[in-house]
Amino acid sequence: MRISHEKYKSRDYIMEIVLWILSLIILIPFYYLAVNTFKSPAHVTHAPMALPGADFSFSSYQEAWSKMNYPRVFINNLIYTGASVVLNLFVSSMAAYALVMKRTRFHRFIYLLFISSIMIPFQMLIIPLMRMFSDFHMMNTYQGVILVYVFTNISFVTFLYYSFVKTIPPQLEEAARMDGATVMQTFWRIYFPLLVPVTVTAGINLVIGFWNDFLVQVLFISKPEMQNITRAVFSNVGQFTTDWSTLLPMFMLSMLPLIVFFFFMQKYIVKGLVAGSVKG
Repeated sequence: MRISHEKYKSRDYIMEIVLWILSLIILIPFYYLAVNTFKSPAHVTHAPMALPGADFSFSSYQEAWSKMNYPRVFINNLIYTGASVVLNLFVSSMAAYALVMKRTRFHRFIYLLFISSIMIPFQMLIIPLMRMFSDFHMMNTYQGVILVYVFTNISFVTFLYYSFVKTIPPQLEEAARMDGATVMQTFWRIYFPLLVPVTVTAGINLVIGFWNDFLVQVLFISKPEMQNITRAVFSNVGQFTTDWSTLLPMFMLSMLPLIVFFFFMQKYIVKGLVAGSVKG
């Protein structure tokens, strides 16, 4: 027994060392990004992995803030991401609830359409979407980009909700109906609180995807004042030369809101994920 215990203990130590090594490897790009945001252009070029020296300065952040018009693009990101995430979760959760509760061939067919659309790559939808949005004068608009985000993600999010709603006992819905609750009251007061784990999981993926989006911005937005953070960063990449001492702080400024978001929301994120695993 003692030999077996020591064997498992040694294995745990080895696994811990391996995990620490992998963690350090993963942190190398972030270290490179962080230390070079405080250096002069010459120091970034000649000693990219060295710590800042006498040239330590926040001037690169000031220049990046100004060139990006950071307050403007940050607000744009909040609008695009916030509205798109809320609409996706709102519509998808109710759609999944309706598809599970209505056990008819028609609703089964609608569900199969949702599943089938997941397999259609976004590249195949670019031209139809651009022509349709151009005809409706929705290019270079907030609502245009938000609708693209909703259209291209609603199927997958509905699929996530559908799989979760099916695990909830139908007796809850029957009991609520006997108590005189309407369909909307049943959903929002009984079912939706039980969907918090999948809502957290879907919300995290949507926030990351929408906040860092680049392709939709390139296709549907051409006005500088409507750009998101990622597009603003790309606008400062030169064709022949690039000022890395300014570009790297732009990367950091684009990452910072997500880092703050996960720092303050980690308790709810972990709680939602753990609840989801227990539910599963």
